[in-house]
Amino acid sequence: MVKIFKQSKSLCYFLVFLFCTSCSLVKIESEQKPLKESDLNTRILVQAFVAEASQRIEFAADSIKKSSQDLTLQKNALRWKLNATKELKRIGFQTTPKIALLDTWSYLFQEKNLLKSTTATTYFKNYSTLVKTVNHTNLLKIKSIAKKMLAQKDFINYHALIEKFAQNSPISYKNPLHTSIRDEYYASVGGSEDGLQIETVGTLSEVVSDLSNKLFYTSEFTPKTIQWDLELLLLENGLNSKSMDSLITTYNENISFLMDAIENSPESIDNAIITFRKQLHPLFYNLGNSLITSMNNLREERQAIEILVARERRHFYQKFSMERKILTEEANVLSKNLLDTAMEHVKGIVKSSLIYLIILLIILLFVPFGFGYIVGKRTSKQKNKKKFYNQEKLEMN
Repeated sequence: MVKIFKQSKSLCYFLVFLFCTSCSLVKIESEQKPLKESDLNTRILVQAFVAEASQRIEFAADSIKKSSQDLTLQKNALRWKLNATKELKRIGFQTTPKIALLDTWSYLFQEKNLLKSTTATTYFKNYSTLVKTVNHTNLLKIKSIAKKMLAQKDFINYHALIEKFAQNSPISYKNPLHTSIRDEYYASVGGSEDGLQIETVGTLSEVVSDLSNKLFYTSEFTPKTIQWDLELLLLENGLNSKSMDSLITTYNENISFLMDAIENSPESIDNAIITFRKQLHPLFYNLGNSLITSMNNLREERQAIEILVARERRHFYQKFSMERKILTEEANVLSKNLLDTAMEHVKGIVKSSLIYLIILLIILLFVPFGFGYIVGKRTSKQKNKKKFYNQEKLEMN
């Protein structure tokens, strides 16, 4: 009986311990202050809008590039696609949902004002109407989100604030970076940034969901950015698929010319080889620059991702120290998946560039050997003829 009583007593202690522990966990969870419903919905809608608007811009820029043979217009369309999507990603995924909404809204207003100028007609030529239509559609979408998420009075006040800000802080094609409307917003609500601290970044699940959305969008966006940067670099150096085909055709013609020179006038081979080498040099130089630029862009994107992950981790450590181990594992897995995805795309880009490089190296390696073989064979024939002629002459004597 005494033994049973002791066992029952130990069981009671254990149950009390579990009860206290569970209460403590409930208390810790309840201390996490969730975002307001309007702020959470604003964050979700703005981030979804960024992805939708970026696709709209990408489609329009690709249409311009495919429809026009103007090299300058193709480069301008690529620059617009790169700058606009980068800015939307940067300002639309901010920690504070309302600032992200106002910054995205004001940036599209700045773009609208820029497209009204005569510069837009020069920059996009006959396609300026298409670009204006895309901007108008995006502006209506973000305005609809603001009207839905803000009170009517706030919507009217912020609309006037954004129009004034866009007028006083214009962007240009040379400087397309958006300056945040944060200071003007804090001033409009009667305070400074220091006096209006962020009360919460959300519960653990809300923060993890926000980070997952950021990393997922970054993993989708980074490979495209690298590809567009490489494509813009090739266009700036006068290289595209058509020009590459033209170069290969030109080199084939030069090889035929060299073969004819070997057969008909061996004394001009040296000059022909020098000319051929000069024509190959620009292509190798441009390919080398393209590979270096692609690697630099990849390194910059990885650094930006590391900064993003580090900033989010810092918020986690300050707000949720008890969940540090879980958050670290989540960030590591997401970062690894992001890096794997980006590297797969980079491998494809580098592989396609190396194909042309290998073809040209083969030409450089085998053409001289072919020249030497043909020249040696021709020289040997001439020597044999001369030897045979001397022998006949001796026999006749």
